[in-house]
Amino acid sequence: MLTVEKELILPPGATAPREARAFIAGRLVKQGHAAKVSDAKVITSELVTNAVRASDRLEIPCEIIVCLHDIYPGRPCIEVWDHSPEVPTYTGASDRYAEAGRGLAIVRGLALSVDWCLTSHGKCVWAVLK
Repeated sequence: MLTVEKELILPPGATAPREARAFIAGRLVKQGHAAKVSDAKVITSELVTNAVRASDRLEIPCEIIVCLHDIYPGRPCIEVWDHSPEVPTYTGASDRYAEAGRGLAIVRGLALSVDWCLTSHGKCVWAVLK
């Protein structure tokens, strides 16, 4: 069973997705879920990149929090918290050359479920791994 052993707190910068991927991969391997690492790294990268972009639009310094835990037995859940009240939107980028707009579609394809909630300090977006 996974438990939240620790969380990763990151500044919203260019290295945040890479650091978050390494953190989630290490946690999954340590907990015996090595087979889930590949999809988890893509999901983490997309969610953290969205959090960085949302945080960049804020006028106050803030951090991004990444953690891993179980919602269902054997189904690790990746959570990404940020301070932006901007809700995640699925745009389904119609321009195949666009640099943005496909992240949530990718996450939805790789995850068992994806959801989000607003908090008093921003939002949390999570994805349950298959």
